[in-house]
Amino acid sequence: MDSLDINKNDIEKESCGNWILIENILGYSRYKCSCCGYTFCKIESWDAVAVPEECPKCGAKMFNQQHIDKKHSFYKVKIPLKLPSLNDYVKACRTNKHVGNQMKQQVDDDIMWFVKSLPVFKNPIKIHFVWVEGNTRRDYDNIAFAKKFILDAIVKAGKLKDDNRKYVIGFTDDFDYKKNDWAVYLFIEEIVPNLES
Repeated sequence: MDSLDINKNDIEKESCGNWILIENILGYSRYKCSCCGYTFCKIESWDAVAVPEECPKCGAKMFNQQHIDKKHSFYKVKIPLKLPSLNDYVKACRTNKHVGNQMKQQVDDDIMWFVKSLPVFKNPIKIHFVWVEGNTRRDYDNIAFAKKFILDAIVKAGKLKDDNRKYVIGFTDDFDYKKNDWAVYLFIEEIVPNLES
């Protein structure tokens, strides 16, 4: 992680805070401002994204980083595809129910090539999706609809028993733009039960 080189004398007591590292999964990090709760994500391979020295929302100067240590299992998958949006899928279904089903089956099969390296999950999972778009034409809600294809493909690949709330207990989304480059990054946290409790 990037270290914050801040002079303590420059920090006013009423406006100082900490970046709390709330997720750290195989190169993906999510930070939260201890003052206002603002969050942002950083992927280590994207050097242009730096840890800010002050919170963009409340202006608090960040004194250091606090880390939350987790003992769960983490997995990362990159799906280098431009997946259909909700509008694309609705249009296909309106054309003909067979066209919509064909699209769904083809997309599921394409995704399965990239998720087959995952282990078989015996415990519930949380997924953080990072959607990388090659342009800014599609709305976020249309883009994130494709998580349905991804979850179905993970189940079809035999990696997860089902994608209902018993097995997928949460997910979050972040979005980024890289010209002419589409991909989805999955950061999967398997919630391993604490046998000591």
